[in-house]
Amino acid sequence: MKILPLTILATSVACAATLQMPPTCTKPDGMAVDPSGRLVIAAPNNNHKQPGALFRLTEPGKAPTKWIDVPAYAESGWSSPMGICFGPDGELYVCDNQKAGSARLLRLTFKDDKVATCETIAGGLWNANGVKYLK
Repeated sequence: MKILPLTILATSVACAATLQMPPTCTKPDGMAVDPSGRLVIAAPNNNHKQPGALFRLTEPGKAPTKWIDVPAYAESGWSSPMGICFGPDGELYVCDNQKAGSARLLRLTFKDDKVATCETIAGGLWNANGVKYLK
């Protein structure tokens, strides 16, 4: 396990204490760092009044901005992104927590910072909430 220097941890905590999420992010959940070093935050928005989305922190101390809406599940009409993790080629794995037995694991690929493909890697999951890519 890699241990971060205390100054980095203290800076992260200080920034997090002053960060205001935008109103379109009603419930932040999972987080990951993208290949460019930006913090990405999954927002399942479980009230379904806002689409499940991913937000990015592009500047320290600034509010995250919406990056993408996670593609909706055809059977429910919504997505609920929770756990997220980037793979070695920049692909993003997203836990889409649907009703019990219908949750799925998605793999999103990107072109020009937009979703190029979205495929279901695993389906029929219960409470999909966390993912970690291991080689």
